[in-house]
Amino acid sequence: MKINKITLFKQELVEKDGEYELITKDEETVPCVVTNRALQVAKQMGVTKSSLATDLLNLQPADEINARELKQLESGEIKPEDVDIKLGQFGEIEDEKMLQAIYVGYIGGQILLGNREPKYDFDEFLERYNAGVTERVTLYMNLLTDERKNEFKGEIERSTKKTVGKGEKK
Repeated sequence: MKINKITLFKQELVEKDGEYELITKDEETVPCVVTNRALQVAKQMGVTKSSLATDLLNLQPADEINARELKQLESGEIKPEDVDIKLGQFGEIEDEKMLQAIYVGYIGGQILLGNREPKYDFDEFLERYNAGVTERVTLYMNLLTDERKNEFKGEIERSTKKTVGKGEKK
């Protein structure tokens, strides 16, 4: 299981030489991963409607989002207007729904760090999570897409083979 990392920080607007400048304070990097316990805690906190992972998956856009273009956008190789983002059968994803899924990942990271409850509630988290749109979409897709689905496919294929391979049980 891949553990994502997110950076949380407060932003403050200050005036300097007649110009406004956005400064960051209290920066921290924390793990972000969706776990069963995180889903349960998010439901208990009222962040999600249920503790089912499928509820988060129902928010997931189809695989038509071009990940290559998102990476190029993040690196500055292309401009936002040049990105071809198509959403599949789920239609448009509300930013708040994406943020809820990311918050569930934050809760999962806090639990894995040994904290019984997350350090920040949802509103406090939103004050500190200031990632750009492409970073949010990429993290959202990474949280809800996981290498295990490929392993699962391999296990299904292996279990339905007619012949037993060396070292495998029937």
